[in-house]
Amino acid sequence: MQEQRTALVTGAAGGIGIETCKLLASKGYKLILVDSDEKALKSLSETLETEKLIQVCDVRDEMKVQKTIEQALKKYSKIDVLVCLAGVIRPGLFEEVSMQNLRLQMEVNFFGVVYFIYNLIGHFKQNKAGKIVVVSSLAGIVPAPKHNMYVASKFALRGLLQTLFLELKSFNIQVTNVMPDAILTPMLKYTATQDASPMAYANYPLPAKDVAIAVYKAIETGKIEIYVPYVQGILARLAQFFVWLIPSIWPRFEKKGSENKIKFTKMGILD
Repeated sequence: MQEQRTALVTGAAGGIGIETCKLLASKGYKLILVDSDEKALKSLSETLETEKLIQVCDVRDEMKVQKTIEQALKKYSKIDVLVCLAGVIRPGLFEEVSMQNLRLQMEVNFFGVVYFIYNLIGHFKQNKAGKIVVVSSLAGIVPAPKHNMYVASKFALRGLLQTLFLELKSFNIQVTNVMPDAILTPMLKYTATQDASPMAYANYPLPAKDVAIAVYKAIETGKIEIYVPYVQGILARLAQFFVWLIPSIWPRFEKKGSENKIKFTKMGILD
């Protein structure tokens, strides 16, 4: 009989986190649910028919991350999969966003991933196996005005994860960056109330379940990057290949995104 695998999921109580945890539970995973929202974690836990451990943790604090991992390993002697989903955005013109909010985005989106990976690599090497899946964003490939530091954190993640893919491959540790387009989550609804980039609405937002499926695909295949949807990922990569064209094509996306935001608002999608 195959040993039941264990997955640690950060940002578990968020929109994508909930769907990911449900899918992993249905696949027989034991779960370590990590989030800063204890109430939401307890609510999620009650819906999952699998063995699980709730861990309230601020991913910006490495000491708390270390303690979370220690507590997880006390209950489950082995962690097979790390899924990093925690993220935050504070949109606005760069010079108008407070330094506190600029730092917040880098601390959660980038270092919140770094701390978990850094403190689990030794465990994975000891087990001679491990799977790391980070849900980033297509904003890690293309720029989006007013999402400046969010974009910067995702660009940084992409470079780190591509490098770790190469560094850790010989240790049988796989690293995958899942890069979705706009997803219908509380984060997207939040940006709709802010002075955010129209790029967020250039396409119809996808359900969080689509990203959860991509996460499971990442676990099973170990591909270096997975785009959600695939076509948007290819277009994003082409945009970087012809980077000098971005200033000329950006106004078209801005216009389309602005029009779509009005349409989505009328449809009640962003309520």
